[in-house]
Amino acid sequence: MINNVSFKSKINFVNRQTFLKTLPENSKFINFTLESPLCEKGQDFYTTGVKTCSAGGLTDTKIGAAGFHLLDDIQNYYRIEGIWELIFKSLPVKPSNALLIGSKDQMGRPYSLKMFRKIKKILSEKVPNVSVFETHAKTMGATDCQYDLKTDTWTICTGFLDSKNKYSEVSCVDDLRKNFKNITLSKRDTLFINGEEVIL
Repeated sequence: MINNVSFKSKINFVNRQTFLKTLPENSKFINFTLESPLCEKGQDFYTTGVKTCSAGGLTDTKIGAAGFHLLDDIQNYYRIEGIWELIFKSLPVKPSNALLIGSKDQMGRPYSLKMFRKIKKILSEKVPNVSVFETHAKTMGATDCQYDLKTDTWTICTGFLDSKNKYSEVSCVDDLRKNFKNITLSKRDTLFINGEEVIL
C-alpha cells in the first residue's frame, strides 16, 4: 500500500495481478486504432499493450484528466502537432502535470522514436511538470498503465523477457533502469515500485 502524505502525484510500478486488482470499475479504456478517440477524458482511464506507441495522460486534480495512446504510424507522425492542438483545446484549462511513456527502437517502426520525441517536446513546452519513461529497452518490452484521479495515482505494469528468456515484470529500480533508455521524473511526482517509494 502507498502511504504518501505529500501533495505529489504517485507513479507506482506493479505486477500484473496488482494492476488488474487496482483497475477502477468502469474505467475508460483507451484504444490506439485510428478509428478510436485521440484521447479520453474522465476520472480514471487505462490502456494496454504500449510498445512502439506513445501513451500517457494530462492531469490536474482540480479539473480532471485526459489519457492518450497514439499509434506510431506515418499518419499520426505528420499530424502530431495538430492532434495536440486539438487535445489542448478540448481541456477547460492548462493541465499542471503529464506522464509520457512508450516508444521502441524497433526495425519496421521508423516513426516510433521520432513521434515520441515530438510529443515530449510539445508537452515540455505546454505542461509545467512532465514525467517521461522513454523507449522500451527490451525487445519484448510492453507497458500497461492506468490513472485514478481520486488518488492521483498512475499504476503501471511493464513486462519484459529477462536474461533467461523468461517473462518478468519491473519489480525493482534496477529493472526500471534496464527497461527504459531514459527516465525523467517531474518534481511533482513520487516514484513507487509495488507500493514502496524508491529513488532513481
